[in-house]
Amino acid sequence: MILVVGATGQLGTAVVRTVIAAGRPVRAFVRPGSSARAVPGAELALGDLCVSEDIDLACRNVEAVICTANSVLPAPGDRLGDVEHRGYGNLLEACRRHGVGQFVFISAPVTPLDEKVPTIRWKRWNEGRIPESGISYTIFRAPPFMHSWLAVIGSRLPLRDSENPTLDRLFWFSRAYLRAVGNLIERNGWALVQGPPERVTSFLAVRDAAAFLVNAIGHPSAINATFDIGGPEPLSWTDVVGIYSRVLGRPIRPFPVAPALYRAQQLFWKPFSAAASNQMGLNWLLASCDSVVDMKETAPLFGVTLTRSRSSSARRRALESREATRSWLEEATLILLGSGFDRSKSRRSKSWNVSLGFRPSTLNQPVRELRSKLAARAATDRRAFRTACTEPACRRPRVLRPPARSRADGRARSRAAAASSPATSGERSRGPSADA
Repeated sequence: MILVVGATGQLGTAVVRTVIAAGRPVRAFVRPGSSARAVPGAELALGDLCVSEDIDLACRNVEAVICTANSVLPAPGDRLGDVEHRGYGNLLEACRRHGVGQFVFISAPVTPLDEKVPTIRWKRWNEGRIPESGISYTIFRAPPFMHSWLAVIGSRLPLRDSENPTLDRLFWFSRAYLRAVGNLIERNGWALVQGPPERVTSFLAVRDAAAFLVNAIGHPSAINATFDIGGPEPLSWTDVVGIYSRVLGRPIRPFPVAPALYRAQQLFWKPFSAAASNQMGLNWLLASCDSVVDMKETAPLFGVTLTRSRSSSARRRALESREATRSWLEEATLILLGSGFDRSKSRRSKSWNVSLGFRPSTLNQPVRELRSKLAARAATDRRAFRTACTEPACRRPRVLRPPARSRADGRARSRAAAASSPATSGERSRGPSADA
């Protein structure tokens, strides 16, 4: 059994699907409110990573753990760093108690700015905690994911090729940022790039990162090892803008944002929102540092075929998404019009008839045909869903539920236990401060 922690996140969802596709049993550790987003076919373990009893229950009879959880965009009621501090401490203790054979962790590349960005600083701290736990481990340092950071510059197209995208989390700052710049490329032809246009990064696809994490389980070369991974080619922002221009069939201009501006925003938001400050810090890091990784040896070692940002398949997926959206809007419009035209004797239908200049008989037949087609499609989808759900894994997935209690009470007890433990003394156990 493989336990995936953070199983409803962008990377965690891809990991669960990869494990299921490989035919291996998987248990997804999710919060009770997030279980609806879990991948069908996985056993569910409900709980909170910051509550030791919950994660202890989830780690029973587990041979390996893949941990992708983080608090970069915290959920309502969470604090930045809770997962990285107390959550990972609970997880490592539970893994040690239940004899977990391998711990696979996703981290970030080393840069000169690590200590000034909380998320990266905590990842580096956990890289030190994991070997000290005595559990066999594998650490992958991954660069920015193309499905997230190619959207941050001003387009929602990359989000359509990803399930449970990080940028769709219920965090006010990221949602406001995405509303402001989310369609900048499609609407205005501008790309809001981090740093100079020549800044180079080996952007990695989420599905490729998931493949590395899953294929490392039981791999002899992966035991107690750390790997730097990345995409198949380093791309500058100029290259990325060129890809968008070819996909959209229109010229796109890069609008560089100086690293100093992101740093200033990080410092500005720090007294008001640690999470917003941290997000600006990640932008500052990406704008200031190149991230180039040679994958000629690592990718074949783990049997991963890397996805290219500039590939024709990416163009085809983007165009298909646009065409699907357009065709769905056209169908919905016809259905809306048809619902009014069918009642030709009503006042509403007569007013539409006058205002639009159409005769009801001219659209009734196409609308009826379209409705029949959509009804047949819906019936087919329902039959396919019922057939899929007859599989044992989908029919009644096993759910591990912690004892009934309030979330605040569980976290309070977990903090009290951590405070009374002798292991809390010393800088290594406390972890780096968010204000460091």
